[in-house]
Amino acid sequence: MRRTFDDAFELAQTLAVELGDGRADALALTGTERLIYERSIELASSVRLELDAVVVDRFLEASNIAGGVDCVVEAAKFYATNRVKTPEPKPVADVVRELIENRRSNGASQLYLRDLKVRLEKRFAAAFHCPISSVTTAGLERFLDSLKVAPRSKKNFLTCIQTLFNFAKKRGYLLDSHPGVSKVAFDAKVLTRVEIFTVDAMRRLLGAARPELVPALCVGCFAGLRSEELRRLDWAHVRLERKHIEVLAQNAKMRRRQFAGKTSHEFAGENHPPLR
Repeated sequence: MRRTFDDAFELAQTLAVELGDGRADALALTGTERLIYERSIELASSVRLELDAVVVDRFLEASNIAGGVDCVVEAAKFYATNRVKTPEPKPVADVVRELIENRRSNGASQLYLRDLKVRLEKRFAAAFHCPISSVTTAGLERFLDSLKVAPRSKKNFLTCIQTLFNFAKKRGYLLDSHPGVSKVAFDAKVLTRVEIFTVDAMRRLLGAARPELVPALCVGCFAGLRSEELRRLDWAHVRLERKHIEVLAQNAKMRRRQFAGKTSHEFAGENHPPLR
């Protein structure tokens, strides 16, 4: 539609020329259709391609790669099913709380829960105010350096952090390809040196210790119990009359019931329950 006669006459002349040139089958676009066409042309030109190249050439290229036109749809379905999905951006503090609650509901000991709270809630989460997926290897190394603790403590921190990362992967907060702490620079050789107290050193240590600490020091030094096993020990499991200490499976590192204080051959012939 033209508003004036002169405009309508000009359009008529233009159409007449096109008809004379053999372009009678030209498609006339008006309104919304014309707007869509012009916008498509503009978008194609932004990537330096003609519109037909975007729509037709790329489709034909995809069909050749997939093995045929019908395979393009199947390839698209496969991609939609197997593509790597972006993890949910879950803050570190939230993941830590979920881990602790999960371990509590599964019957973890109070000592283990306290360890997670101290290392992850109070230290790690306080240092990383970001989604757990944003924690990098470089960031982990800076965090460990800032702790100013002994190598053994750093190793314990790394163990807790790896537990957190594994939990985050199961919850969908991290990709399975996330390296965790595997790329963190840490020299495990520094943990191999074990200090051995001499008799005189032990005598002086026990003589200087507070009375309430002497039993724990004696059990730890002479019965071979690990520190965490010692913390979970109850006096009911210290059998002085039989000269051994029973470590329950739930309190042992390897989750196996064991005895300390006698060698295996000293138990032979005694009516003990089987070691399992």
